[in-house]
Amino acid sequence: MKKPPDENACFRTREEQAEKIIRVIADYLKSGLQDLFCLDIGCSNGIMSGIFRTQYKQVVAFDVNKTLVNEANESFKIDGIYYLIADGEQIPFPDESFDLIICAQIYEHTQEPEALASEIFRVLRKNGICFFSGPNRLFIIEQHYRLPFLSWLPKTYANQYMRLFRRGSSYGISPLNYWQLRRLLRKFVIHDYTVKIISDPERFGLHDRNIFLNIAKLLPQFFLSSYPFWIPNFNWILVKRENDIHTDNLTHDSAIR
Repeated sequence: MKKPPDENACFRTREEQAEKIIRVIADYLKSGLQDLFCLDIGCSNGIMSGIFRTQYKQVVAFDVNKTLVNEANESFKIDGIYYLIADGEQIPFPDESFDLIICAQIYEHTQEPEALASEIFRVLRKNGICFFSGPNRLFIIEQHYRLPFLSWLPKTYANQYMRLFRRGSSYGISPLNYWQLRRLLRKFVIHDYTVKIISDPERFGLHDRNIFLNIAKLLPQFFLSSYPFWIPNFNWILVKRENDIHTDNLTHDSAIR
């Protein structure tokens, strides 16, 4: 019989992830956080969105899953936060609506990541920022199912691998590697916080670290920065510049500057 999920452990994990995001944003912006109009893409049941509301002026949070959005409205509905059913590939807001967008662990679940990136750019205000995180396709252990090399395989073989180890009938995740993600987010200026977080996780609220973070922490910073395929998960601040020119994915590596 499968052991039921530990709901308290799930809450602790999401609470810690929300704290990491908040600290990264605060480290980058330094001030003015209470005035931010925030969009949380893929809010699930609202645990993290409710935490974001304690930091920012207003939070709009959405998810494609109606059941989860209803749960969020029942459990984490407070003043200044609004939940709705929507798709990140077609965000239902006018251009330049938000100062801050949070897109954490979402891109790999989308059918059209280019559409997601384009929509984030569209609804973000000039000089606004997006906290963006997601898995690295080239990391040895796939982050959702914990199977070695799963994300490296073509879908046909990945599906067979999933069935062999009884993890499901198909592999519905589409992670990208470092260079593919840079191409996807080419319109933004990227500030890379990944190595900084790995090197000093407690500073960014990651007290209950997983085995992948512990392993990555043992590697030298210059090695992680030079060979990003060793990194399990990317954490970036994306900036939409005032002049709105094509940046060709200009990167400011805040982890090593």
